[in-house]
Amino acid sequence: MRLSNGALYAKLPNTRAGIVLDSGWLYVTIDVEGGVDISEKEPSYNFGVVLAGATVNTGLTAFEVTNSSGFNVDIYIRGTDMEGGIGWTLSYTATPEENILGFKAGIEGGDYNIVVRKTEPYNKLVNGLAPSVSQKWGLQLLTPTIISDGVQKQGTITLMGVAS
Repeated sequence: MRLSNGALYAKLPNTRAGIVLDSGWLYVTIDVEGGVDISEKEPSYNFGVVLAGATVNTGLTAFEVTNSSGFNVDIYIRGTDMEGGIGWTLSYTATPEENILGFKAGIEGGDYNIVVRKTEPYNKLVNGLAPSVSQKWGLQLLTPTIISDGVQKQGTITLMGVAS
C-alpha cells in the first residue's frame, strides 16, 4: 500500500522584508497511508521559481489517486510544517504570513477549496472513491509573505484512505 516516495520541488527566493537575498528549495513528499489499498500515480511536481507572497498551482490534474480496495474509500489529506533552517509553519486556514505557508487541494473539475491541515480534523479530498477508480487532483501553494532564510525546506503531504 505504500508508494515509492516522490517530491514536489519549489525554488524559493530568500526574502527578508521583501528584499531578495538568495535562493532556497522547498521539498514536499507525497505519501499515502491508511488501512485500505490506495496509491498515488504522480508523486512529484516541480513548481519552478516562486516568490514570497505568491500563489502557485500545480493544476487540478497533476496527481492521481487510485482506490485498489474492494470497497468505496474516502480520501483525506494532511500536511506537515516545512523543516530546515528557519522552518515554515503550515497554516491551519491556508493563510500565509511571515514563515507561514498554506496549501490547498482540489479535484479535477473543481477548485482549490480544500485546506491542507497538519492537525485534525483533516479535510476530505475525495468522497466515496469507488473500487478501481482514480481521481485526479492538484495542490495550491501559498508561499509565506516573508521568507527568512534560503535553507532547503522539506515536509510531507499525506493522503489517508478510510473505508466509507
